[in-house]
Amino acid sequence: MLARMLHANPNIVCASDPFAPIFKSYRNVVSTDLNGFCDPDAPLHDYYLDRVQNALFQEIQKRGFAQPVATDEVAVLRERIKHHCPPYSPLIVPHLAELGGETYAELFGSALDIIRKVYGKQGAKAVGFKEVWIDEFTPLFRKLNPGNKIIHLVRDPRSVVASNFASGSTYPLIFLIRQWRKIVTLAWHNADYSADVKLVRFEDLLSDPETVAKELCEFLEVDFHENMTDPSSYTDGAGQPWRQNTSYRKEDKPEGERRFNMTALEKWNQVLSDDVITLIELFCNWEMALLGYEAVSDIKEARRSPEILDYEDDPTTCAEWIKPYATYNNIKEILAELQRFALIESQQVLSQQSKQLLTLEPGMFEVLGRQRSGV
Repeated sequence: MLARMLHANPNIVCASDPFAPIFKSYRNVVSTDLNGFCDPDAPLHDYYLDRVQNALFQEIQKRGFAQPVATDEVAVLRERIKHHCPPYSPLIVPHLAELGGETYAELFGSALDIIRKVYGKQGAKAVGFKEVWIDEFTPLFRKLNPGNKIIHLVRDPRSVVASNFASGSTYPLIFLIRQWRKIVTLAWHNADYSADVKLVRFEDLLSDPETVAKELCEFLEVDFHENMTDPSSYTDGAGQPWRQNTSYRKEDKPEGERRFNMTALEKWNQVLSDDVITLIELFCNWEMALLGYEAVSDIKEARRSPEILDYEDDPTTCAEWIKPYATYNNIKEILAELQRFALIESQQVLSQQSKQLLTLEPGMFEVLGRQRSGV
């Protein structure tokens, strides 16, 4: 929705989900340099409570896209993007031969040139693209060109999990919780650190689209256009009228709806079981409070309940692509999360490395600790 809203403005070009394989490729290079190994097909990690992965995150934050890209890797990326982007930005596929460069910076430069060529508008002042779960690359884009703008979009974690669970092609709950925390933590930290980074809550976008759209235009230094608040004017990656995504049944949300659907905000209350809601709120508690999402569970009681150790994901609904990475020992992970909760709550004196393992950014350890009231 955000990508289509931005693209509805004649001054903005925004492609949706075209180049995710480039981010994995870059991660693979850094991981190989740092650790001597990597799983090239693994999803980008959440980096919590894992020393190897957390070290990878810290290394990514230090580097830049000036990293050389192997010549044979460019051909591999063209093929992967060819299979990845058709559902979202199909018009890019015929131009993938133009994707190239000796560094990842040049690769992204050619990627933006393709977006301009395929989706560009005369006089457009801002050109970009939307991707999911790649928030750790914000510092690299800021280094790439002075004045580059980054928008982080966050959503209530209960809505995120409910949408995934309702899709019938699910991810492990621990995976979803930690990925959400990563996004929120980096969005908060980056927006606090730089005026070139903006954090937007999906709930605000949906409930007050005009205010958010105007704020985004001011942030991007372009004029507001009324099409941004008219979903009937939105187009998809093929240039056709845009239809909203939904994981819910068609009877809950008719096919072809082209309006802001406020029912999506509270759908999680109908979809999620009480035990899932409790686990989400318990392990996202500090970050939810930071963004103004209120818990409905009794967090104190949940922490003491042995029943939270009983949770198991349903392997029969697991998405095929994530199955090799879905073998969580939930008892072990839940106990680790409870220890993380206790350490943030107590605000013990910890090393920088320990704070990074718990909250990714050391400064966030104290920020989250200030959310302790009422828990």
